[in-house]
Amino acid sequence: MINNQSAYQEYTSTYRELLQVLSAFSQQQLNTVPFEGSWTAAQVGEHLLKGTIADAVDGPGVPTHRAPDEMNAVIEGIFLDFSTKLQSPDFVLPEAKEYDKQNLLHAMEATVSRTEKAIQTQDLSMTYAEFDFPQVGPLTRLEWVCFGVAHAKRHIRQLKKIYSTLNA
Repeated sequence: MINNQSAYQEYTSTYRELLQVLSAFSQQQLNTVPFEGSWTAAQVGEHLLKGTIADAVDGPGVPTHRAPDEMNAVIEGIFLDFSTKLQSPDFVLPEAKEYDKQNLLHAMEATVSRTEKAIQTQDLSMTYAEFDFPQVGPLTRLEWVCFGVAHAKRHIRQLKKIYSTLNA
């Protein structure tokens, strides 16, 4: 069994920052397109909800026959390279609609809590075999946590840019 505590701390601190950044937007700002080709802050939040790692961390696992963190560097290389624009798969694209700030934040907080509990209680060395990560393949629960953190960090950066644009 690997150290869940460091994965938990990294996930928790990243998602607390994410929630703090999203909370800073007013209801109106949350649904304002900041510049052409951008999502609204609410759409970024909805995208993160649709791309939640809760099921992967809490879902059925199978034994892993490699280092449980083998793909972490690949995942971080993809999501923390801010010079590239990534294309989201259709199933995690947010709707273009008006989002309610409190409902969005509440849904995110519930998802974060569920994920935090799973990180603390599941064997993170197990592979989640129900879904293959696009272009990478099956990931361990630990690697899903790494993805969740790197993905959130990417979008925290995006949200800060949106916020500063709207408040310029």
